Amino acid sequence: MEPVTLITGCSSGIGLETALLLASRGHRVYATMRDLSRGAALRERAAAAGVELEPLTLDVTAPATIAAAVAVVEEREGRLTNLVNNAGFSYFGILEHFSEDEIRDQFDTNVFGPLRVTRAFLPLLRRDASTRRTLVNVTSLNARVVYPLMGLYAATKFALLGLTEEWRHELRPFGIRAVSVEPGPIETKFGGGSLKRPAGYDPAGSPYRPIVEAAEESFARLTTRDAGPPSKVARKILRAIEARNPRLHWPCGPLTKVSTLSLRFAPYGFVEWALRRNAGLNKIGRITHEEGVGEG
Repeated sequence: MEPVTLITGCSSGIGLETALLLASRGHRVYATMRDLSRGAALRERAAAAGVELEPLTLDVTAPATIAAAVAVVEEREGRLTNLVNNAGFSYFGILEHFSEDEIRDQFDTNVFGPLRVTRAFLPLLRRDASTRRTLVNVTSLNARVVYPLMGLYAATKFALLGLTEEWRHELRPFGIRAVSVEPGPIETKFGGGSLKRPAGYDPAGSPYRPIVEAAEESFARLTTRDAGPPSKVARKILRAIEARNPRLHWPCGPLTKVSTLSLRFAPYGFVEWALRRNAGLNKIGRITHEEGVGEG
């Protein structure tokens, strides 16, 4: 019996590549996205590869669309083998600059979204007879260590990692495995169109301006020159699904190996220093109260 897999956030990037890869491996894939009109690239790539998949509307922040997607999968399949919570986005900026609405927006998509989707689809996952049913949560390297100015995003990924650990306890008796796939910098729209800045940030009036400018320059490099392809994350998701006894953490992409080794063996003071250095913050001197500019 072919596995049935539903993936969120498939209009581009990791979701798109994962949908194509799993469809090519014999999965019946429901590739979901908020707006099906944004699925042209997915449909074209699927046609070129000669694979079939089912585009489906699902907005992780809209419970009605989740319920409708559950109804479609239940009617057509009556079960679900794998659920891949991939949809998400990131704010990039100083925590003090974010509005209450922006903070809620970040958590609604990245934490409450996967929670809603998983709770809705768990009855179908329990109904499937496969011995390798898997809940995959795409978290981030930022779920293990926080890159400067990614703190709001990292908080959501830490939370999603915590939910994943809890699901490993709750779902194990049903034979459902839960895993965290943790990409480092990846060549996707994440660093461009899906990356948001706090609307209230005013460079001219903010004492944080030197920090923001240094971190933005470094982050642009991370998401372009130093980034890996989203297909690498798709292959890691496939490995986690196919594993006989999958572990919790599945890091992938540039920087993840050295980062996880550093977290395991190096003093955390060194990890902090390395992160600030990578973000260009170590070159900034102490910021004065009067001028909000670096002294050194």
